[in-house]
Amino acid sequence: MAYSVLDDQTTFTFNVEKIFHRVRGRTVTRVKDLRDGAGIKNYDELSVTEMEENDFNILYPQVAADIFVLIQSLAQGVDDAFAWDATEITFITELPTYWDPNKTPILDLQLMDLLVLWISREWFKGVGLPTIAQEFDLLVEQASKKLRSTVLSRTQRAQRTYRGL
Repeated sequence: MAYSVLDDQTTFTFNVEKIFHRVRGRTVTRVKDLRDGAGIKNYDELSVTEMEENDFNILYPQVAADIFVLIQSLAQGVDDAFAWDATEITFITELPTYWDPNKTPILDLQLMDLLVLWISREWFKGVGLPTIAQEFDLLVEQASKKLRSTVLSRTQRAQRTYRGL
């Protein structure tokens, strides 16, 4: 669990090293069957490896900032609601009064998934694989829609209506 609740604030914290390993796994899995012109596998050059950690360190703060914009409505009135450093990314939110607490771990998973997909997409754009980047565009869009749906979920108590009254 990468979130904690204190009073009316929920803090989502993501370990940068864990994100790096997930991005590395995602990119290696996607390019493992690609071959260069001579028929030689070159996934080490096309996926995120330990050698590209500096490139990853440039990508993740901007991606995290872009994702924060998607959940910013949950951070109204929170000072310093978004932060990052070399070890973690933090989003602090004030979930609505009628927020279903069962959705908090779902939101946590959606944020992590979107971080990994978005960074992977930016990586594939950077290494000149536009077709794979387009595949990830679709995955990022789907994950963003799910996240927006969770953020915009019911924020007020359901009102019962009765027929005939």
